[in-house]
Amino acid sequence: MISRRLLTATLFQYRTDTQRCRILRLIAGLFAAILAWGNRTTIINKCRELMSLFDDAPYDFILNHQPRERMRLMSFVHRTFNGLDLLYFVEYLQHYYMNINSLEHAFSGHMSPDDPTVEKGLIGFHKMFLCSSTRIAPGNTSAPLPETPPVNA
Repeated sequence: MISRRLLTATLFQYRTDTQRCRILRLIAGLFAAILAWGNRTTIINKCRELMSLFDDAPYDFILNHQPRERMRLMSFVHRTFNGLDLLYFVEYLQHYYMNINSLEHAFSGHMSPDDPTVEKGLIGFHKMFLCSSTRIAPGNTSAPLPETPPVNA
């Protein structure tokens, strides 16, 4: 599996750690994680293509794009993730960033400091995202299966 850190390091070679760069890396990392299945070279190329569609400024694009600029996103396809899925993600992120300035909270807001893993954060984000749009294909946002109690025989 390709890590978010590897993909974002490959795509963005920033030397500063400003808030804007952290937000950019979070958005790029989210999309890299969504696309991270298949051939490594293809994934990196698709991430580059996607960032190019965002004018290499995903945060600025998401917050400030005009509706007509969304049309160019419709051409994006990676395996089962298509332009329509991308539009829903952009719509969700635009709404999210207008209300909360950190994508990190979308995950950490579902966790407690005592949680040994990020499982609750992933499940919480998955539910929050799917509740925001019934138009997204659930298979394009994965989450760990919640632990099920053992069945008594």
